[in-house]
Amino acid sequence: DRGVTATEGKPTPEQCAQIRSLLEVVKEAEEEQEKWFSKAGVQSLEELTAEQAGKIIDFITKKIPGAKS
Repeated sequence: DRGVTATEGKPTPEQCAQIRSLLEVVKEAEEEQEKWFSKAGVQSLEELTAEQAGKIIDFITKKIPGAKS
């Protein structure tokens, strides 16, 4: 059983850093971040899967005027 694919693995340090820097730009409310973590069943960015982290990055990027996703 191969189980875990690359997208199901943990997010890269780069993904975590990108999410943190994007959150600084959009000033996303802590309550919103808690909703993401709750929906994903995690307590921190590092516990997300790489796929979940990618979705959050895409979501936040779309909120930035003129940003390319």
